[in-house]
Amino acid sequence: MRTNKWVRNPAVDDAYFEMHGIKPEISYDRVNNDKYSVKIALNSKEVILTETMKEGLTDTVTLEYDGNKEMFSSMNKAELKANEILGSE
Repeated sequence: MRTNKWVRNPAVDDAYFEMHGIKPEISYDRVNNDKYSVKIALNSKEVILTETMKEGLTDTVTLEYDGNKEMFSSMNKAELKANEILGSE
């Protein structure tokens, strides 16, 4: 059974801030060669994006939050939705 091994890189937090204007804590967990998860946490909220790759390109991205799951075709679209969720009251 695989266990999560979340890894933090504060430089990624800074890059996310430059791209999106918010500075959450970001952690990564590589599931396998074609799949990895990104945990984005801001204040008391948290979302997890899981990107599945096919031939080196994004195939699907799943966004999980508060027991909900949504599918996206790109990481950018999923990040924008994550920002909405993290910024909502």
